[in-house]
Amino acid sequence: MTEYKIDTYQKVFLKILNFVSYKPRTEKEISDRLARYLGSEKISVEEKEELNEKILFQLKEDGYVDDKKTAKQYLNSYLGSQRPGSISRFKQALKKKGFKETEISDLTSNISAEQEEIKALNEAKKRLTRLKNETGFIKKAKLTNFLYSKGYSANTIKSVVDTLLPLQ
Repeated sequence: MTEYKIDTYQKVFLKILNFVSYKPRTEKEISDRLARYLGSEKISVEEKEELNEKILFQLKEDGYVDDKKTAKQYLNSYLGSQRPGSISRFKQALKKKGFKETEISDLTSNISAEQEEIKALNEAKKRLTRLKNETGFIKKAKLTNFLYSKGYSANTIKSVVDTLLPLQ
């Protein structure tokens, strides 16, 4: 490698290390950021590809790129979060981060409907405090629409709404 390429390699590698240091990242996220960093360098396309491969290889060797470990960390974060969220939203977030459909379905297959219902129930209880001035049907409709907008399934929404707002 020429001296210029070594300097570029070190500069970009340090930027990527900083990027992965404070949050688990998927290979896709790292590749996208790496492409952005290398795109601003004044080197040939071949050199950019070579540096991209070397940096990704080094990150994998050092253990910074491990999508299975990252996926488990995201799942634990989702399950332990006090902030509610639907399984479908979680799946969308994983897809956006570059996980494959099979990985997503394997990961989310362990999430039970009861866990999602508990998250929806907590979110609905919070929302009901804002709907205290509404009457029966309107309150149910607004709560239902709110839960739909959060990505919960129809069965979960029906169960939660019926639990919180029995026939009035």
